Amino acid sequence: MMDYGDTSILSTVSQIQALTKELVKAKEELDKERFSHVVNKLLQLIETLPAVDLSLVEHRAVEPLVQSCAVNLWNEAVTSKNEGTVLVDQTAALRHLACKLLFREGGPIVAEKCKKQAMVALKSARAWLDCGNPSMAEETLGLSEKALGKLLALLVDSSNESDKADVSYDKSCIEKDMLKVLAYKAESAFGQQQFENASRHLQASREMLVKFPEEAAYLSMLSYNCGVERYNGGRLQEAVYWLRQSYEIGKEQHAVSARHQARTLRLLSSAYIDWDPEKYHDLAANTVALANADCSHPAGLYLKLRILLCAAEDDETTTQAALRDCLHHPELTAELGLTAIDLCVKNSRHNLVMSGLRQLMERFEEKTEADSIRLFHLKYLLHSCHLAEAETLVNQIIERRSTRHRFADSIVKQLQSLLWEQASSSFEVKQYEECLRWYSYALRLFDGSENGSEDLGKLFRNRCACFCALKQLDQVDSCA
Repeated sequence: MMDYGDTSILSTVSQIQALTKELVKAKEELDKERFSHVVNKLLQLIETLPAVDLSLVEHRAVEPLVQSCAVNLWNEAVTSKNEGTVLVDQTAALRHLACKLLFREGGPIVAEKCKKQAMVALKSARAWLDCGNPSMAEETLGLSEKALGKLLALLVDSSNESDKADVSYDKSCIEKDMLKVLAYKAESAFGQQQFENASRHLQASREMLVKFPEEAAYLSMLSYNCGVERYNGGRLQEAVYWLRQSYEIGKEQHAVSARHQARTLRLLSSAYIDWDPEKYHDLAANTVALANADCSHPAGLYLKLRILLCAAEDDETTTQAALRDCLHHPELTAELGLTAIDLCVKNSRHNLVMSGLRQLMERFEEKTEADSIRLFHLKYLLHSCHLAEAETLVNQIIERRSTRHRFADSIVKQLQSLLWEQASSSFEVKQYEECLRWYSYALRLFDGSENGSEDLGKLFRNRCACFCALKQLDQVDSCA
C-alpha cells in the first residue's frame, strides 16, 4: 500500500481528484462494491491530508483544488438524492467526504467558511442518521459543533457594531444549529444504545426550546420514536421515560397536534399496563383517559376496556359501557372490534362477548366484514360448548350461502375446518349421531366446484364410519 504520508500535498490532492472521478463513475454505473472501495481509499487519503496552510506556496496552489473536490462531491450527493439514483448510504458517504475535505481548507477563520462547514457537517450527520449509521453521524456532529464554536467566538470577539455586521451568522442562528446538533447527538447516542448519553443530549436540547419552540415538534417525534423502539423491544421502563418526554415536550410548547399527543399517551398507557398491571393500573387508566379526552380514537377506547378488565374487580356496568363506546366509535374497524371482543373471551366474560358480537354484527351486517364476525362467533360458541347456539348460527350461515351470498373462500374453508373439528371431537367420545350432524353441516358448505376433491372424499369416508358405528349399514351406500 502507498505511504501517503511521504508524498507531497499536491500529489495527495491529485490522487483525491482522480479518485473523485472514479467514485462518480462507479456511482453512475451502479457498481456498489467499487463505490465502497473508492470511498474507503478517499477516506484514507483525506485523513493524511494536512490542513491547508496558505503561508506555504505549495499549499496555496492546492487550496482551490481541495475546494473543487469538496464542491463536486457535495453536488453529486445532492443530485443523486434528488434523482434517487443511489442508495441513501452512498449519498451519506458523498456528503461525508465533502465535509472532511472542507475541514482541511486553510486560511483565516472567517464567518462564511465556518458557516459552510457547520451546515455541511450537520447535513452529513443527518444523512448518516437517515441511513441508520449513528456512529458515522457522531463524527460529523463533532465537526459541526467545532465550526459553530468558532462562529460563536467570532461573534463574541467582535468589538464594535461594524464588526458585528460582518458576522452574517448571528448568535440566534448559531444557537439554533447547536440545538439541532444536540438533538442529532441524542438520536445518534440512542442508535448506538448509549441511553444515558441520549437522555443527557435530549435534556440539553430541550432546555433550548424556550428560544426555539418551533423545534419542539422534531424533539417530541424523536422521543416518541425512541419510545416505540424501546416498547417493541420489551424495555418498558425505558419506553415510559421516552414517551413521557415526548408528551411533555409537545405539551409545553403546544407544537404537536392533539391527535399525535393522544397517540403518544395511548402507547404510554400500554407501556404502564404491560410493565406491571397491578402497580401501574391507575397510571395507565388516567393516561388513556387523558388520551381519549384529547382525541377520541377506537384504539384508546379498546385500551380503556383492556385496563378495566385487568382490574381485580370491575364494575359490570362500567365495563359494558366501555365496550359499547369502543364498538360504536365511527372509526372502528371490524378487526379491532373483534380484538376487543376477543379480550372479553380471554377474560371469560360471556355476557360481554355475546353483547359485543350482537352490537358488532348490527354495525357491519351489510358489509363483507360480517362473515368474519360470524366465523368468530361460531368459533367462540363451539369452543365454549354452547352447541345449541352454534347449530342455530350454522343453519343461518348455510341459509345465507344457499341464497347466493358470496362467502370468501378463506372464510368457507375456516368454517368447514371448525365443523370438521367439532365432528371429530364428537366421534372421539362416541357421540356418533352428533358427529353426523356436524359432518352434514360441513357437507352443506361444499358447492359443486369441490366435486372429486380430496377433502370431500375424506368427509364422505368419515360419515361412513359414523354410520358403521351406529350399525346403520343401509346408509353406507349413500357415502360412496
